[in-house]
Amino acid sequence: MNLVGGKDRVVLILSHFWTPINITTAKEGLKKLIACGCSSLDPPSVKVLSNGGEPLLWEEWVNPERAYYYKDQPFIQSSKKIYPVPTILLTTSRWVYQTKEKPDLRYLYDRYKGHCQICGEKKTIKDMSIEHIYPKSKGGTKDNFNVTVTCHACNCKKAALYPYKNHQGEELKPYTPWHFFHAFQKEREEWAPFLFKN
Repeated sequence: MNLVGGKDRVVLILSHFWTPINITTAKEGLKKLIACGCSSLDPPSVKVLSNGGEPLLWEEWVNPERAYYYKDQPFIQSSKKIYPVPTILLTTSRWVYQTKEKPDLRYLYDRYKGHCQICGEKKTIKDMSIEHIYPKSKGGTKDNFNVTVTCHACNCKKAALYPYKNHQGEELKPYTPWHFFHAFQKEREEWAPFLFKN
């Protein structure tokens, strides 16, 4: 398969919180969409965002009558067909992004400067715990895009509730590693809303 038009690192992967978790190649993006975004799966765990912002399954994406492509849409060509490359993949909470290392309590404590992400109070590390945003009991993973740090009292109060709001009334969200993604801010125009803080 050969990429037609554009650079190879063209697929932004968003978590089910619509926050960026990775950037991958055209071939890997297509593999993920075919393996995890087909209508035969119950339910599919990956969808592609079309130019109109609509999440589509693999079969919908390759149907030019259904999908709305970007003017500079990259394509991959095989010996017999041409496939549109998804530039943004949206995952569900059932999709597991495999990372080599899971964040530990020390890492999360330092990342959030010792502040509980629910009540906002600064606590000692011994008073803190790892909080699964999408609850572990419902299949939530310990990946970067699904964990934060909270004090023991708030962790017990939240329990398996989802979504959950913090002391400012905002939905509890994971940390987004903005510095990594800024390096790719000019790769694709449609990525901009997902790479910048408001």
